[in-house]
Amino acid sequence: MIDIASDVLALDAENGKPNRNDFLVNDQGTLFLLTPQSGAARAWVREHIPTDATRWGSAIVVEHRYIRDIVYGFTNDGLTVEREK
Repeated sequence: MIDIASDVLALDAENGKPNRNDFLVNDQGTLFLLTPQSGAARAWVREHIPTDATRWGSAIVVEHRYIRDIVYGFTNDGLTVEREK
């Protein structure tokens, strides 16, 4: 659930734009695209995702069997996620 007050006040330090969530998840059927949307999310990716992970633009391509653990990992670290419709 999105906290509107926090969303309005949260700005990404790298680009100064409003930032609703740290990650955006897009279900592409056979794969998920995980896109870091904030500086904190990009830092989490640098620390936890292998550098040779498959990328599609700024998104990380994730197989179904791994997405749950990855989302659990960053939400457990206090980051937020939005599922793209």
